[in-house]
Amino acid sequence: MALDGPRIGEGLFARCVKTGQAQFLAMDAPEVLAWRARAAEFGITTMLALPFPGVPELRNHAAVFYETGADEAGDADLVETAQRMVRDVAFAARAIFTRHALEQSHASASQANARFHHIFNNLPTGVIVFAADGCVQYCSGAFMAMYALDLDPATLVGRPWRELWGRIAGLHADPEVATQRVKAQMHHHQSTTAEIRLADGRILLGHYVPLQDGDQSRGALWSLQDITSLKAQEAQIHRLVHQDPLTGLANRRAFDTRLAQCLYTHPAGKVLVVGILDLDHFKNVNDRLGHGVGDALLIQVGHRLSTVLRDSDLIARLGGDEFGLILPDCPGADGVSAFAQRLLAAVEPAMVLGGRTEQISVSIGFAVHQEGACDVQTLLRRADMAMYAAKAAGRRQYRVFDVEMESQIARRESLRRWVLGALHENRLELHYQPVLSLVSDHAGEAARAGVCKVEALLRLRDDLGTLHAASAFEEVIDEPQLAGPLGRWVLDQALSQVERWKSAGLSLQVCVNISPRHFLDSSFLQDVRHVLRQRPDDLAQLIELELTEHGSQLNGHQAREVVKACRGLGVSVSLDDFGTGNASLTHLQLLDVSTVKIDRRFTHDLFGSNANLSITYGMLRTAQMMGLSVIAEGVETSRQAAALLAMGCRHLQGYAVARPMSAAQLDAWLRTWRAQLPWVEVLEAGSRVDDAAIQAIVSHGVGVQQLLDQTLSDQGKAFFMQPQAHRLCSLGRWCAAHALPSRGDPAFARLERMHVEFHALVHAHLTAPSQARLAEVESLSLALRGSFWDALLGGSP
Repeated sequence: MALDGPRIGEGLFARCVKTGQAQFLAMDAPEVLAWRARAAEFGITTMLALPFPGVPELRNHAAVFYETGADEAGDADLVETAQRMVRDVAFAARAIFTRHALEQSHASASQANARFHHIFNNLPTGVIVFAADGCVQYCSGAFMAMYALDLDPATLVGRPWRELWGRIAGLHADPEVATQRVKAQMHHHQSTTAEIRLADGRILLGHYVPLQDGDQSRGALWSLQDITSLKAQEAQIHRLVHQDPLTGLANRRAFDTRLAQCLYTHPAGKVLVVGILDLDHFKNVNDRLGHGVGDALLIQVGHRLSTVLRDSDLIARLGGDEFGLILPDCPGADGVSAFAQRLLAAVEPAMVLGGRTEQISVSIGFAVHQEGACDVQTLLRRADMAMYAAKAAGRRQYRVFDVEMESQIARRESLRRWVLGALHENRLELHYQPVLSLVSDHAGEAARAGVCKVEALLRLRDDLGTLHAASAFEEVIDEPQLAGPLGRWVLDQALSQVERWKSAGLSLQVCVNISPRHFLDSSFLQDVRHVLRQRPDDLAQLIELELTEHGSQLNGHQAREVVKACRGLGVSVSLDDFGTGNASLTHLQLLDVSTVKIDRRFTHDLFGSNANLSITYGMLRTAQMMGLSVIAEGVETSRQAAALLAMGCRHLQGYAVARPMSAAQLDAWLRTWRAQLPWVEVLEAGSRVDDAAIQAIVSHGVGVQQLLDQTLSDQGKAFFMQPQAHRLCSLGRWCAAHALPSRGDPAFARLERMHVEFHALVHAHLTAPSQARLAEVESLSLALRGSFWDALLGGSP
C-alpha cells in the first residue's frame, strides 16, 4: 500500500512485498517525510506490514496495520496477535486456493478425457488398448469401422481380447495366419509392424506397441491404418517404373533387374538363356501404315510371344521393336532350338492391322550361360551379336552366340576405329570413276560418246601410305557411328571438287554414294542444305545421290519424302546396284529417282549366262519404259560394252572405260581418253539397238534353261518336235529376216548352221531322253550364243 505521495513503490507495503519480510515504520522516520503530513491527518503514528507465509498465490499481497496510539504498536503482544491473524488468514487462503485448484484439476481432467475420446474416435487410425490382463481398456470407433462391426466400442471395455478376436478373426484373408500373428505379438510383447490382409481385399497396417512402466507391463496398444489406396498407388508406381505402357510387358528396367537377380542366384548345373528379338522391317509398317498401326502390331507380337513362355520365364519390351527374353532354367541347347522355333511360329501368322492383313517376322539371338562368372551387359551384348547374325543370315531365324561371333564383332570394332581414325586424321580420299555415255543422234543411228558424269568412290590411306578401296571397310560404313560423319565428309568433299572443276570450265556431275542409314536420318536434309548453302546455287544440279538398295529399308513414306525434298533442292537421286535389293520394283514405284544402275553381278556374264542376259535386258526395258536413265556397272570389256549398247544401254561404267582415279589423274585422263579407248569409235559408228535380236536370244536361253531344268511344258515340247521348229522360233525368224543383209558374214553363217543343229539335237533328246545328249544341248547352245553375238556385233571390238 502507498499513500498518495510522489515516491510510489518505496513505502512500507512495497518493501514488505519485495523482501517477503515484516516491515515496521514510525512516522518520524526520515523516509516518510514526503507524506508525514498526510499521515498526521489520519492520526497515524506507526505502521506494521506482514507478508502471508506459505501462500504463493498471495506473494504480491501483505497485511498492513495502522496505529494511532502512542507506543502500542511496538507492544510484543499486539505484534504477535497481528502475526497470528495473518497466519490464520494465510491458512484460510491456502485452503481456498487448494480447493479451487482441485476443482479446476477435476474439470480439466474431465475435459481432457473427453477430448481424448473425441480425438481417437475420429482419427482414421483404429486404436485399441489392452490392460496387462488382456482385457480391453479402450477401443476407438475407427477400429470397429475397419472391421465393419456394428457395436458401441464402450461395450468392449473390460472384455478379454479373445472375445474380441473371436468376432474379427474370420474377417481376415487367412484367419489362421492372422490368429498366429496376434498370439505371437501377445506372447513376445515386442513392438511389431505388419500388413494385415482382409477377406474383402482391403489391406491394413498394424502397429503393436507394448506399454511398459519400467520393467512391469501395463498392457499394449494396437493401432490399425487402412493402406489399401496407398498399396494401390504403390502398385501403380511399380507398374509405371517396371512395366511397358504400350504392351503391358516388363520394361527394360525390370528386365535388367530380373537378369541381375538370375545371375546372382544362378545355381550350378542350370542353364540360363537370354534372348534378344527384333522385328524384321518394322520401320516399313510405321512408314506405310502409321505409328498407330505399328503400336497395335507391337501389342499383338508381345501377346503372341507371351503365350509361348513358361511361368518362370520373362519377356520384356526393351524399346522400339526390340524384345528381351529370360529363360532361367532352360534344358540345354536342344531346348533353345525348340523354344526358338515356337517363338518364330507364334509370330508368323498374319495379323489384321488398320484394316489390312500384314505379316511380320522376327530375328532372334540367344546367349547361353551355364558356368563361370558373367554380368548382365556381357550376356546382353552376346545375345545382341547373335541377333544381328540372324539378321545378316537373312532374317526370320535365330542364332545362338558362339566365340566366332565375338571375334567377328571384335574385327568390326577394329574396322570401325580404323575408319574413324582415318576420318579424324584426314586420311580419307575420294577417287572418281568416269561414266561413258553414248547419245544417239536424232535419227537414232549414230551415237556420240562423251563423259559428263563420274562416281565418287571412297578410299582410305593407312599409316604406311597404302591406299585401300571401300571394299576393305564397307561392312561398317552404314553403322550408326560412321554413317552420318562419313556421309557429311563425302558430300562436302565432292561438292568442293565439283566447284573446282566448274571454276576450271569443266561441268562434271558427281554421283555420291549415301548409306541408307544416313539418308533416312532426320539430319540428312539439313546436311545437304548446309553443304549447298556454302556454294554457288548452280552446283546442286551437278550432284547426284546414289542410294544402295538394302532390302525394304527404302520402302516407305520417309524415303519417298526425302527423295522428293532432294529433287526440290535441285539434287538428282539414283538407285545404285539396282536389282540386288528385296524390293527393286517397289523402289522404282515409290521413289522419284532419275537414274538406276544395274549391278555388275548381272552384266559381267552376258554371253555365258541366260539368266544374266534375261535379267539385264528386262531391267533395261523396265527402267527405260519408266523414263529413267540406266547405267550398266561392271563393264570390263569392249565386247561387253558393245552388247549392252545393242541392248539399249547408253551409259557404261567399269574397268573397260577406266578405273577409279584421283581428281588430278582424272583431269589428265579426260584430255586423252579417246586415244586410250579406240573401240569407242566403232561403237559410235554402229550403235543401232536391235530389240528383236535381243528378244530372240533371250527366248532361246529361256527354252534351253527349261530343258536343262526339266521344266519344259508339254506345249513347249510339242513346239520343239515340229519339223520346222528352227524356222518358227524367235531366233529362227530373226535369222531369216537378216539372212540377206548378212550374206557372206562367216559369223552369221555359223550361227544359222548351229541353230539348225541345235533344234535337231533337241528333237533327238525329246524323242529319246539322255543325260549325255542334254549335256550336248547345253554345250551347243553356249557356242550358238557366241556366234549370235559375233553376228550381231559384227565389227565391234
